[in-house]
Amino acid sequence: MLTSGDERGRTQGGNNNAFCQDNETSWFPWEDLDKDWQHLDRLTRLLLRLRAEHPVLRQRHFFAGTPTGNNGRKDITWVQADGTEMTEDAWLDPNRSTLGVFLAGDAIRGADAVGELRHDTSYLLWLHAGSEPIDVVLPLGLAERYAVVLRTDGDLDAIDQTFDGAATAPAGATLTLLDRTFALYEAHSPR
Repeated sequence: MLTSGDERGRTQGGNNNAFCQDNETSWFPWEDLDKDWQHLDRLTRLLLRLRAEHPVLRQRHFFAGTPTGNNGRKDITWVQADGTEMTEDAWLDPNRSTLGVFLAGDAIRGADAVGELRHDTSYLLWLHAGSEPIDVVLPLGLAERYAVVLRTDGDLDAIDQTFDGAATAPAGATLTLLDRTFALYEAHSPR
């Protein structure tokens, strides 16, 4: 949930009722971007662009987590750090700080404007809230290889760049996520 200006460090001095103030508390200099906030502005623009371009990232229906009629694939698969699907015990583990989410672009529920089933790129998201680095395994059976789209533990000054498949890793590969990281990978299959 973003409020206008969050991506540029607009704090309103902690005032959550600034709408009633016509002064510096609610004013924001949109033409000036503080250098310390440029990376977050670029990250927000990239995430908004990806969401606009990819229906798998903005679905109109709740995820089912069960095989769909499209092709028998799940629309969403929750993944543990070891690359396997989440189990009941894993969901109940209070020490778990890492979660993977595979969104299948070929299992989108719902149709496009002309009634055709939607198809899109599949993505793997890693969310790591831990304070220490962690090794994660790219899941087998969901894709053949994964290409990094963005990682928040990398060079945020280069966030404008998408990697166009240049930085890929095969399914089953182990990657290290630094502390408090969001990572997005594009899934590639031979199909």
